[in-house]
Amino acid sequence: DFADLLDSNASKGSIAVACLNSESAAYPIDLLLQLKNRIAYLALVDGACNLFYDNQMLCKEFEPQLVTGDFDSVRPEVLQYYKDLPSTEVIPTPDQDRTDFDKCLSCLLDSQRLNLNKEIACILVLGGLGGRVDHTFGNLHTLVKWSSQCKPRIYFATQHDLWVCLPPCQESVECRLLRPRQGKYAGLIPLDQPCLNVYTSGLKWNLAGDTLSFTGLVSTSNEAVDELIIARWSGGHLLITVTYELT
Repeated sequence: DFADLLDSNASKGSIAVACLNSESAAYPIDLLLQLKNRIAYLALVDGACNLFYDNQMLCKEFEPQLVTGDFDSVRPEVLQYYKDLPSTEVIPTPDQDRTDFDKCLSCLLDSQRLNLNKEIACILVLGGLGGRVDHTFGNLHTLVKWSSQCKPRIYFATQHDLWVCLPPCQESVECRLLRPRQGKYAGLIPLDQPCLNVYTSGLKWNLAGDTLSFTGLVSTSNEAVDELIIARWSGGHLLITVTYELT
C-alpha cells in the first residue's frame, strides 16, 4: 500500500492531489487508482489536463475540482471540456513571475477552497519532474518556498520515487518520515542552506551529527534498512527521497 510510505501524519485521512504538466515519465496511474478513495480534492494544472482528457480511464474515473494555470499548454478543446463540467472550477493564473505549481498551491490552500469538512492529511504532487531541467528546478524552488508555509505536508511522487521537503526550525526536531516497506534507496539532500547536526536512524549509512551541504556532504544512494526512517537536524530545508514499488 502506497500509504505505508507516507509519514504517520499522512498515512490516514484525505489527500489533495495536484497534477502538474510533465514532458517525460508517465504518470503513476496505478498510484492514482490506489488512492482514489482517499482523494478529497483533485487539481489539474495546465497541460496535465491533456493527459487526463486523452486517457479514457483517467477521464472516466477522475473529475477535478480545480483546473488552473496560465493555459499555454492545455489544448483549447480540452480546456473547454473542463469548463463545461459543472463541478470543476477553472481559474486562469497568467502571472509569469510564478510557476504554475506555485499558483496552484495558492489556489489549493485558499481556506474556502479546501473547506471540505475533511482534514487534508497531505498534498500529493504528480508530474512536474523530468523533462526540462529548468522546470524541475523551478518546482523544487516552489517546494522549498511552500514547505515552511503549508500545514499539510507536500509530497512529490513519480512511478518509483517519493520526495518530501522538510523545513528548518530554530531547534533540532525529530521527524518521522517514511516507511519504505517496498523501497530500498533513500537520499537526504540539503536544498538551500546547510543542514546541521544531522542524526538519522533506519538507514544503512546513518548520519551522526554530520553537516549536509551542496558544497560538502550529501547523502545519496543510501539504503533504508528499517520500516521507519527517523531524522533530526537544524538549519536548512532537507529533501528526503525514497524509492518504492507498488504492490
